[in-house]
Amino acid sequence: MGFIGLVIAPLVATLILVVGLALWRTRALPPRTAADPPGVRTFVTFAGGRELDGTSGDENPATWGRGLFKTILDQLNAPDLAAGPVDDEDYGASAPVDLDGERHHIHLGYVGDDPEEWLLSVETERRGSPHDSPALRRALVALDAALRAVPALREVRWHRRESWSTSEVAAWRPSPIEDDDIEE
Repeated sequence: MGFIGLVIAPLVATLILVVGLALWRTRALPPRTAADPPGVRTFVTFAGGRELDGTSGDENPATWGRGLFKTILDQLNAPDLAAGPVDDEDYGASAPVDLDGERHHIHLGYVGDDPEEWLLSVETERRGSPHDSPALRRALVALDAALRAVPALREVRWHRRESWSTSEVAAWRPSPIEDDDIEE
């Protein structure tokens, strides 16, 4: 085996090992779903709050949401809940939230249609759609209370993830946790 063989063989072996470990690791993760767990809503729309944003005179909606998002995060109040740094995105912002050892990501985006001017969603670090857990439910309840604690916000409406982009968007509820969503 020549010099090239001595260099390429370990690289190929390393590549195979890395790909194999990545595939092995993902087999233990739950499948990616596009639905909320039964009894849970992780998309919330609301109106108002532009005056809290500090960008009310800015005509570029891509800059809207940052100040409003920080105001909402400041209202989050639950034991053992820690919000991470805000990441600015086009048309909104996001931040990680840790609760009971689980990490969730909250995203705020501008949708622009009154009364559903803003869309806030909760994702998990485990491949997108949230899995049901007591921590997720506590985070959603804390988020609902935070939204309702901001007087400038109105028409808080919780939606199921799978209904948001369909004609069922009108099937909103006032709470993120609904016992009547649970199928028996």
